[in-house]
Amino acid sequence: MNISIIIPIYNREELINTCFESLLKFSNAISYEVVFVNDGSTDDSLNKAQILADQYSFVTCINQENQGAAGARNTGMKHAKGEYFCFLDTDDWLNIDVIEELFHFGKKNNFDLVSYKMETFDENYKSTGIVKSHPILYNELMSGKDALIQGYQPSSACVFLYKKDFIFHNNLSFFVGITQEDVEFTARLLLVAKKVFFSSKIAYNYYKHSGSVSTPITKEKKEKYLLDAIKVAVLIKEQGLLCYNKDIRTFEAIQKNYNSVVWNLLLRFITNPKEVDFDFKMTCLEGLKKEGLYPIKGKLKTNFQKLSAFFFNIEFVLNIFFKI
Repeated sequence: MNISIIIPIYNREELINTCFESLLKFSNAISYEVVFVNDGSTDDSLNKAQILADQYSFVTCINQENQGAAGARNTGMKHAKGEYFCFLDTDDWLNIDVIEELFHFGKKNNFDLVSYKMETFDENYKSTGIVKSHPILYNELMSGKDALIQGYQPSSACVFLYKKDFIFHNNLSFFVGITQEDVEFTARLLLVAKKVFFSSKIAYNYYKHSGSVSTPITKEKKEKYLLDAIKVAVLIKEQGLLCYNKDIRTFEAIQKNYNSVVWNLLLRFITNPKEVDFDFKMTCLEGLKKEGLYPIKGKLKTNFQKLSAFFFNIEFVLNIFFKI
């Protein structure tokens, strides 16, 4: 088996068939499987996915109690049979020809990871552009640590082809229970990857809609998403501390990333003053203090971050912004 495509499902009955049909474009030169992981859906998603599994020998449907996207992906990885695998959300789609090309290239060169670019689309399926490039050398072999040192910003886990043996040899899995698991996972992933190739080709198409995990619409979901940023920063910091005495450049690269998570959280409170109330902002600030993440200390990614962090670190100034 060449490629496994892992698709977590949660209450997406109306999208499953369209998502699946978009995957029927692989050439005969590729053997592939589709692994649906139904994550405790309460609609007809499980039945829709099971019908496809009954009809097609290359489709597997796994059912589990709700664990969130991280738990569903972990289950999918355990069941994947392909030499390489990738993740696909039900409302997104892949450029299959690019995936095929990068798989062959990755297998030939025994890459741990092959990354590709993402294009975003609005609710009318109109392109809103290609996700901004990272400040790294594209189309060249490097280690994951080199990518972090160059300035790679850990983000979506959907923009990689993963060599299965590499993932399991390093015992890599997603942290369950947080909403920003991709950021933490990709940081940890790159710390151990020896052979990584970042392609400049677009292979993932991301459909952005209101109510997604990154743009939650309820108060409870918003607050969880923002609190989870603290947990993500803590987890990335823990990985960085493991590098401190061994590789100072890698530690500083990781430090830039966890400090950026904190900086982005504080900036969000300031630029979206009505999103959450003052008490919640102060709860987050106390949480950052408890974890040694505030005041922001050490490296940041940009001069603007460095300048603004100077004012963020003056707590009474920050409190004034929080009260606006």
